[in-house]
Amino acid sequence: LVFREKIIFMLLRKENMKKSRFCILLFSIIVLYMFPSFASEDGLSVIRIINAPEKVLIQDQDVPVKVQVDETNTFEAVLRQYSGSNDIIESSLPQKSLEIESEEVCFTLYNDGYDARNTKIVSTVCCSLIEQSGMAVPLRMQEPVIVYLNDAYWGLYTRREHIEDAIARFEKVDDTANINVADANCHIVFGETSELEADIMVLKSLDLSSEEDREIQQNLWDAESFLKCLAINAYFGNSNLYGSVFLYQINGGPWKCAMGDFTYSFGSSQDNSIARYVSYENGSTPTGNIAVIAERLLKVPVYREMFLNQMGKLYQILTVPLMQNCVDEAKMRIAEALPKQDERWASDFILVNDGDTRFPANDVSEAKIFHSYCVFRLRDKTIPRRPWYIYDSVQRELQVSDEDMNYYFGSAKPSLPEVPTDDWASYKRNDS
Repeated sequence: LVFREKIIFMLLRKENMKKSRFCILLFSIIVLYMFPSFASEDGLSVIRIINAPEKVLIQDQDVPVKVQVDETNTFEAVLRQYSGSNDIIESSLPQKSLEIESEEVCFTLYNDGYDARNTKIVSTVCCSLIEQSGMAVPLRMQEPVIVYLNDAYWGLYTRREHIEDAIARFEKVDDTANINVADANCHIVFGETSELEADIMVLKSLDLSSEEDREIQQNLWDAESFLKCLAINAYFGNSNLYGSVFLYQINGGPWKCAMGDFTYSFGSSQDNSIARYVSYENGSTPTGNIAVIAERLLKVPVYREMFLNQMGKLYQILTVPLMQNCVDEAKMRIAEALPKQDERWASDFILVNDGDTRFPANDVSEAKIFHSYCVFRLRDKTIPRRPWYIYDSVQRELQVSDEDMNYYFGSAKPSLPEVPTDDWASYKRNDS
């Protein structure tokens, strides 16, 4: 449903739409809403990529194809292997991420990156939690889909919109013409971002205890936008600093932040994400941009308080039962589609990850058990303890008093919850 609305939105905002085209679109809208489950498989939308030669799997080659979505919408498009990720795990997976681009509809078929071999639901869970938190940040819409390539089953993917489209929707602008987007390493994603690196260098050189320098900073950098994204990634324990946010500007204004990838989130309940923001040594590598800026902003009392308010809000809203419910919903949504995905790709994953202790499955059967174990670990071991470690990390790293923690987080520090002791070996043995 979300992507139907997305497609409709993208089509309607085209400025030079002729009346005849509009009538066709209106009819298509009626059809889409009258038959929401048409041609679905395991309850998910089906995307068929037609007339795609094998070279589609070669990076940096555009291939003209036809794309059919749920047999209700067929359009000409360009297909390519997705190359916009810095995730080494993602790029090494045999099931490649794909890019679909046409004049009217563009989206990514994402292989779920690092999490593809673990839960395959972390990104979905994180997006749902952000929406329920009420934190106003640009966030890509996404949904699980089944993909066929030339009538051959190609796997379970996550269809997600381009970040520039998410930003346009969030900022309520008609198109993406004046939007510039880069990743945290200053690599261009969309538009023109040549000034970003220089702007970051200026920001790093400012004395933010000076009111004059803070005015310069405010013209370059939207601190509230940045701190919202920082707080969300801290709460999720997102260890991928360079991939966890996008930097963007509109009409040459101050740089803001949009949410990036979540594939490295909730890896451990004990992840001390706050330490990454306050203890970073100013280095020369661009990978440290987010950490360096965070460290500088959090030394300014007004920004420190803003960050504490945002962390406290997340702590009070994103309770353990709410987070576990999101896991349950995401798990159920793809449950029927997972066996076929494993049958298609698990053996290839095992070959690629041979000897990698983070993917210990030895065959397809074990791969299915390992996926179940990862979801169990996320839901019943990591999530129950994550709020406690967030509370502890914020208080310790930012040196917040008990009284102030009670004010920002709405309660005193709770007891550390007990969780199951099962590890992979015992879980596999019990499952067998």
